[in-house]
Amino acid sequence: MLDVAIIGGGLAGVYAANLLQSAGRSVRVFEAKKRLGGRIHSVELHAGSARLDLGPTWYWPHQPRMQALVAELGLVQMPQYVTGDALYELGVGNVVRQGDGQGMLSYRLEGGLAQLIDKLLAPLPSATIELDAAVCGVERNSDCWTLTLNGPGAQQQISAQHLFVAVAPRIVVAKLNGAQWLPESLLSALAATPTWMAAQAKFVAAYDLPFWRSQGLSGDAFSRVGPMVEVHDACATENAGCALFGFVGVPAVERAAFSREELAGACMEQLERIFGASAQRARAVIVQD
Repeated sequence: MLDVAIIGGGLAGVYAANLLQSAGRSVRVFEAKKRLGGRIHSVELHAGSARLDLGPTWYWPHQPRMQALVAELGLVQMPQYVTGDALYELGVGNVVRQGDGQGMLSYRLEGGLAQLIDKLLAPLPSATIELDAAVCGVERNSDCWTLTLNGPGAQQQISAQHLFVAVAPRIVVAKLNGAQWLPESLLSALAATPTWMAAQAKFVAAYDLPFWRSQGLSGDAFSRVGPMVEVHDACATENAGCALFGFVGVPAVERAAFSREELAGACMEQLERIFGASAQRARAVIVQD
């Protein structure tokens, strides 16, 4: 029997596994996806290239524990690039340039936030992690927890003395039969708790060079037209992995009527309206919904 079963292979789940393993506990992480990281998703455009963040991008000065973890793992923190002017698209054909110096103070990791997962995963035995292992049932018995998992093969059951749930609150209610093992008051609270930015989509355009920087622009742009409402510099390092990314302002229900190719095309047209013809020379574009 395991000491601890962890449901969810995002940052919280992998970090918990790292700490518990260090403390001598037997632990396994069960992740429904075929990859770790959860919301954290940094991708290579080609083998060996700098990874671009498709999920979370920043952390903030008021998050000292995050900064401490980055330092502990020996990762390289860099400030979000905000040097230069910002652009404001007030209407089609009406773009205003302002050097207001109001860029946000936030931090990023050189090479992408997925390095957090890589570093925390490194000391764990390979058997600690089970991918493509969706937990479809949870039961509390007199002396242990029993998890039912749907994996690539047959359904299996796992027993553990302790259960660590590291997934979004609503998933507990919808996917983990929470009604059978949680009090009604907690179930109601979980169901009513929104998942931060759950309905968000991001668009990323990668370039050979950060052309906006040479034009004295920070990469920050804000639009009343859309489809993106904000655009920011998303370069993976100071000298490589050049990119712009934007938050798509079209609500999720309305986005469903468009293919990813249509949405990407509209975002590229918007980048050209705001940043000029250079914006059309993207090496790759990605929509992460």
